[in-house]
Order: sequence, then structure tokens, then C-alpha cells
Amino acid sequence: MRPVRPLAAALLAAALAGPLRAQAGDQPNLIFTIAGGLSLAAPLWSLDKQAAAVAGYPVSQSDTVALARRLRPGLTALLGATLFRSRHVGYTLEAAFFGLASEARCTVRDSFLTDTQRINEQTCTDLQGRHVPTNAVGFQAGAVYRFTARRIVEPYVRASAGFALLGGSFVETFGIVQSTSACAGLPTCRRFFLAEARRKEITWLVSLAAGASLNMGPGYRFRAEVRDLVIALPVVTGAAPVLSLDQTAQVGTRVRHIPVLTAGVDIVLERRHTRRY
Repeated sequence: MRPVRPLAAALLAAALAGPLRAQAGDQPNLIFTIAGGLSLAAPLWSLDKQAAAVAGYPVSQSDTVALARRLRPGLTALLGATLFRSRHVGYTLEAAFFGLASEARCTVRDSFLTDTQRINEQTCTDLQGRHVPTNAVGFQAGAVYRFTARRIVEPYVRASAGFALLGGSFVETFGIVQSTSACAGLPTCRRFFLAEARRKEITWLVSLAAGASLNMGPGYRFRAEVRDLVIALPVVTGAAPVLSLDQTAQVGTRVRHIPVLTAGVDIVLERRHTRRY
């Protein structure tokens, strides 16, 4: 009868091995992410005809320019934390800087009226191609689903939403002109084609992302991700009335889709259970 006891012990160990492995696989783990990347260019707004007042001329006689703003490629930096309480589904928090730098465009529709100071011509020439340091700092929360867990390669999808603080103006359009008469005695000053009465400082955003992480050794993984950043940005919606040399723009909000590519490092922390037998 003695051989029966070792056999029974082996069968019992085999029966318990599966549940124990499953339990170990379902242990919570916390992942901290540090990443950087690039947001790609995207159109922002355009205005086909904007009248620009000319000093010494009545309002009915003005220059006409076409104005536009586009988003340039910009740097992205983010810090994130993801908690997996099961093998596949996790919850994520993220703080990110999106360098949504923009570029102004200006072209004259016909020709500039005769002006000894060439104010509008100087303005249009200076702002054509001007880089504007606009950006967004976003805070988001969401969920992530990884298709495989604790493997060399772990593909995943993620969705999150939150709010963003906007830096710089996505609307103001101005150039630097040289004119002591137009600049109140100063050698140079700003000449606005479009001014902003009240700058929008906060907005909402959504991120839809897909990526994969690669095992780099105990506690570390390399992560690469592509996301669709959906964000509501202030844009010019119509021509400003020609009331003076400073013109307040008609402003609204439009949703823009901005592709973002990121890569970084995951720091993986796992909770270990101590068992007594």
C-alpha cells in the first residue's frame, strides 16, 4: 500500500498546479511608462478673404488677404501608469505634453493699396511661415486591453479621455512691422490681421491607441504606440469686421484628428504573494 501514497500526492500536486499557475498569472501588476514621440502635421483653419484696413483710406477701401494656420510636427512627452488587475484588462492614467506648434500663412488676394509705410505688405510678408509656439498639456484616464500577457511581445489597444490646458494662441495672426508712425514712436510693433478677444485655455481630448511592448528583461519593457489624438481646438470661423487696425476674429471650436507616434520604457512592478502549505 505504500506506493499508493506517493501516487496520490503526485495527483494532488498536479491538480493544484493549474489553479496556482492561473492565480499567479492573475496577480495584479502596476506599469509606469515614460515615453516621447512626435505629433504629425494637420490642417487647423483657413480664411479665404480677410479685409485689412489701410491707414489714410476709408473702410470701404482695404487690402484683402487669405490667411491660414496649420499644425506642424511637434514633440510629445508623457508619463503614464497602468494597473492590470487581470491578465488582459487594465486601467490607465496619463499626463502628456503635446507640442502642437502651428504655422501661419498669408497671401494677398489682389495687390496691396498704395501705402508709403507698406504696413499690410510688411505684416503679410512677416507672418508668412511664422512659427507659433502653441501646445497642449493633457490629463487622461481610460482602459487598456492587452491580447497576450507576460509574453515577449504584448500587443494592446487603449482608449482614454480627459482635458487639456492650451498654451499659446491658435487664432491670433500678426506680423512685425517697421514704422515709427504706426508703432507709436517705437521702431517696430505687432500689426494684427486677426486678434482674439478671449483666449481659450482649456479643452477636451480623446486618445485611441494601438501598440505593443517588448520584454527587455526583468521589470522592463520597450513600448511603441500609434494614437489618434482627437482634440477640440479654437479656430477662425469667419472674417473679422474692418473696424480699425486691430481686428477681432470670429472664433469657434473644431475637432481635429492628430496622429501621434510614441516610444518609451515600461517599468513593471508585480505584487508577490507568500503562500504557506
